[in-house]
Amino acid sequence: MSSPINRACAAAVVALGASLAPPAVAQELLWHAPEAVLELAGEPRPDGSQGLRLLNHDDAVVAVRVWYPPDTQIAPHPHPAGKVALVTVLSGEIELGLGDEYDAGKLKAVPVGSTVVLRADDPRHFGRTGPGGVQLLLVAAPAEAVAPALLAED
Repeated sequence: MSSPINRACAAAVVALGASLAPPAVAQELLWHAPEAVLELAGEPRPDGSQGLRLLNHDDAVVAVRVWYPPDTQIAPHPHPAGKVALVTVLSGEIELGLGDEYDAGKLKAVPVGSTVVLRADDPRHFGRTGPGGVQLLLVAAPAEAVAPALLAED
């Protein structure tokens, strides 16, 4: 038999548990399918690339997801002045090189999962994508914000 006191205690425990539970929305993952992410990037630039700014903290730290189409020659260009640029290959094929002029002889293949570090004092860089294009994660930040191990030379 349940007494009024037991029912009251049970009701209080249920109410307390409900009040401590986080809202249902906080328990849902906020995610975007690959096609939706590409749509967020908007229209392609003249070179065919698309970029989606993921993070921008007072222009000190910037993260951008970039797509280049297949068989694209990427002209020499600088990364943000005074910053280290970390280029991580998410998928596809790309070759990168350093120099003020495009030189296919200086291109080096960068495998998927690799991160290339472009130091603040490096010259311009250039590249070429493979037959499937490439998807990159670019992060530009002051050198002091970058993990020292990434800046160490072998």
